[in-house]
Amino acid sequence: MAFTSPVAALPNLNPVSLVGGRRRQHLAEFTLASDAVGTYSYPQVVPKGARILDIRLNASATLGASATLAIGIAGTTGKYRAAATFTTADQWVSVALNAAIGVELTADEQIILTVAVAALPSSGRLLMEVVYVID
Repeated sequence: MAFTSPVAALPNLNPVSLVGGRRRQHLAEFTLASDAVGTYSYPQVVPKGARILDIRLNASATLGASATLAIGIAGTTGKYRAAATFTTADQWVSVALNAAIGVELTADEQIILTVAVAALPSSGRLLMEVVYVID
């Protein structure tokens, strides 16, 4: 007697990183001190195979009306957030671009923050959280 499956074809299954993968987060604190236009490295590396779900910022004070902040990687400084001002204070704000969210990383990524146009404020604190899933 031959076994016959009740399902003609198995459905496409999502990879583990999209269903039940381990959720991780990195939190970094930057002390604002008139940081000049330039690039600053995020102190953690997001590993190959991860899928970034969210990048959030929380600043103790507005970063100013002229300073812009981009979030990305070397060679693509705006991969996760195009250069823009950040004028929201004391609340978490998701800033990640939709096109880069949920995409499996093909290599480890060192995230960088790029300050442009004007320096950041002379004092304050900036928190940045990167949330990702991996398995």
